[in-house]
Parts: sequence; structure tokens; C-alpha cells
Amino acid sequence: MVSRIIENTLVEEFKNKQLFTREEIVRFFRQFEPGMTAGTLGWRIHSLRRKNIIKTVKRGVYTIAKTPAFDPVFSEELLPLFQRIAEKYGELRYCIWDTAWLNEFVLQRAGKPMLIIEIEKQAVAPLYYYLKENFPHELFIDPKGKEIAFYVALSEYPVIVRRLIARSPVEKGSESRMNVPIPALEKMLVDLFTERKLFYFFKRREVANIFESALKKYGVNYTRMFSYAARREKEQEIKAFMLHNFEYLVKEIIVDQAPPVPLIKRKWRKTK
Repeated sequence: MVSRIIENTLVEEFKNKQLFTREEIVRFFRQFEPGMTAGTLGWRIHSLRRKNIIKTVKRGVYTIAKTPAFDPVFSEELLPLFQRIAEKYGELRYCIWDTAWLNEFVLQRAGKPMLIIEIEKQAVAPLYYYLKENFPHELFIDPKGKEIAFYVALSEYPVIVRRLIARSPVEKGSESRMNVPIPALEKMLVDLFTERKLFYFFKRREVANIFESALKKYGVNYTRMFSYAARREKEQEIKAFMLHNFEYLVKEIIVDQAPPVPLIKRKWRKTK
């Protein structure tokens, strides 16, 4: 266990640094335990993370946990849907979220909200028909192109049911004593970047604003973000987009060579 005095000393040591490495933590602890082993160090770091004193930014890189975790407010429409899904498909992996959650990162609220339910591939169609019989919402099963433009866009409160990509980062959001599986903020950002047709109501400049505001306001695990982006074949493109629009936030984190920025300029406008 790490004593409270050492924990407070560590916070004071690193609080003014945006990032610090595992090697810096080693040097810090060896002031107090010169013979500390690698195994003991692992437990020390695990304890600091569990107590939310430090956060992992990427493998071997940390920051003091001074930023809050993303904790969205659940709408009245979302909770009843979650309860029915949990009753029938609780053994499967799924998540549910409301696009209105992204409005806190933009100056002007986007258009109509949209609920998105993602579930394992084999349950997409059964869940769609189950909800269609039990809820009054307009439901759409993995809409594409023209269906989004002509039907989803005209719906008052569309509910999208689609496949959950394998190893998608999903977390538990707490509301009314219920643990609701929701996408991690990292997943929401990658999906927003990747699926421009589905998230048509966020303009290109707003996407950059959403990324920048989210990264500044909340603790983000970049390893998790880029790992998920790689599964969506967007890792290098997202890295280039981030470096182009808000390099000051990510230049110490993105160490891999991204594609040349000019390839991105045609698609993304740099925010002021």
C-alpha cells in the first residue's frame, strides 16, 4: 500500500506536468524505497490508478487525475429501453447512448437527438424486431446512405440498432442505481469521426471542436482510443486530424508518424 503522505507528495511532484512516464515514477518511489522491485512498482501504480490519483494516458505514460470522468445525463427515453434490453439480452455485450450527450462540447446544440443501441452481431435483428413491437419510437436497423438522408433525418427521435464492433470500449454509467452499459468517450469520438453520414448533424468544424473540448475537459485514455480507431481503420487519419487541429494538446502523446497533414486539409478545417 502507498501511504497517504507519499501519495500527496507524488501529486505535488507531478501536478504541474501534463504527462509523466513510468521511469519518472520509478525515480520518485526509489527516494523512499531504494530496493523497490519491478513487481512492487506495478502494485504501486495499480493502487494509484485504483484510487484515481493518476490516470493512464497511454502505455507507460500517466497524468494526475485532476480531470473528471465523462458522466452523461440519461434521458427519459433511454432508461426504459435499457431496462427492456437488459431483461432480454442482458447476457450479451451491448451499449446504448444518446447523441445529445455531445452537445456539451459545442456552442450551438445540434439537431434532433438520436438514440444508438449497439449489440453483438447475432442479436441485432432480433433486438430490432423486439423493440419495434414494444416501443413507439421510430427504429432503424443499421441505416446507410439514402435511408439516413430520407428517413432517419426526418424522424422526430430515431433509435438506431446496429452491430457492436468487437472489443469496443464500453463502460458502466450509473443512473437511478442502475449500471447502464454506455460507450466510452473514446469510442464516441472515434465513431463521430468515422461515420460522417450517420452523424450528419455535426458539421466538420464542430467535430474538431467536440474533440478538442472533450480532450480538455475529461480524462481520455489515448491507447484505448487509438486501439479502437485502428480496428475501424482510422488510427493514422485521426492522429493526423488531431495534430492538425489541436497539436498543443496531443503532440507529446502522438509519437507515431501520421499521414501528411495536407491530405487532411481538404476535409477538416482548422479551428481557431
